[in-house]
Amino acid sequence: MPDYKSTLNLPKTDFAMKANLAQAEPQTVKRWQDERLYDAVQEARAGAPMFSFHDGPPYANGSIHLGHLLNKVLKDIVVRARLMDGMRVPYVPGWDCHGLPIEHKVVTEMNEKGKLQKVLELPDDQRRMVELTRRESNYNLAVVFMTTGRAAKAVPLFESLCAELPEDARFASLLAQARFAASQHERCLEAVDRWELLSPGKPEPAVLRAACLLALGRGADASRAVDAAIAAHAETPAYARTLAELCARAARWRESADFARKAIAHDASLPEPHVSAARAALELGEFEAAAEHCLDATERSMAIPEAHYLLGAALAWGGELGHAAQSLDIALRFSPSHRDALAFAAAIARVQDRADDAAGLEARFAESASDPHAAPSVRTASDWLASRC
Repeated sequence: MPDYKSTLNLPKTDFAMKANLAQAEPQTVKRWQDERLYDAVQEARAGAPMFSFHDGPPYANGSIHLGHLLNKVLKDIVVRARLMDGMRVPYVPGWDCHGLPIEHKVVTEMNEKGKLQKVLELPDDQRRMVELTRRESNYNLAVVFMTTGRAAKAVPLFESLCAELPEDARFASLLAQARFAASQHERCLEAVDRWELLSPGKPEPAVLRAACLLALGRGADASRAVDAAIAAHAETPAYARTLAELCARAARWRESADFARKAIAHDASLPEPHVSAARAALELGEFEAAAEHCLDATERSMAIPEAHYLLGAALAWGGELGHAAQSLDIALRFSPSHRDALAFAAAIARVQDRADDAAGLEARFAESASDPHAAPSVRTASDWLASRC
């Protein structure tokens, strides 16, 4: 029989012919969790205009069906559209059932002879979905607290999740980060120990450990932690950006610049390595290089306030005050309380004799929260003003 298939110009793809959803879904969810996609989206939109989208009840009057699928798909379209508009859209669980059909269902079941046990015992699929929704709601609420400067409120939520799932490295890492952001540095070190145990061979716990030690004033221990992380992971390209951030924490800017370049060589499509490279270049006084890295970052994603701030700072140090003010204005549109951008914008306004603008920016700066964990910098707004005297 002739082999007609070989004569056809069919597409070549590795995409599976069978969906195998029962096997693929847990793998996909685990990948999302390991990559912390929800966290990354919230962090990227920190300070952006809020779009509150309240989700309804999970499965109020029975098991999941196609109506629920349509409901979730439509909501996902709205959420993604608003995210693409540059807004921050945290997940907010709700429970508006339009007449509370679940209560009606319970009463009906109880009035039927011999059906009381059905009310007391949910089917396995409904119990699983309710438990998953409860846990994910706590997780998402904690992430919202983290991305809105209320880390202390996130700590007990992550502690509860860690108690429920003690072997889940994702929750261990988030608990460590929440304690650090809440300035609970000694307890953060305890969480980092657990995180390292659950994620052996990864540099991220070492980064947080060094940051904690620096915050506690244990500089020698922090330096040893940085050296150990570099020795263990310097030859792994996928960890280059993490090591760049670690060196930045310790104000080791030349090493930070070197690792940022390696991260860009590993994957130039991501904006974050360009931001790391820009920060290091700025601190090293390489202002043109810093500006170029910032432009590379914004080409990949406009909604990164740090990239716009660093571009404004680099332009200011390079003497281009008009363009610097424009970049800082963009940074403040994305993140209205960005403390460094406020300080630089106010300083430029003073130099340009825009007294009213400077006063307004200085008032906003006074109301903004300082970051106790920021790396020491020699390129602050006050340093820039002093350089002009």
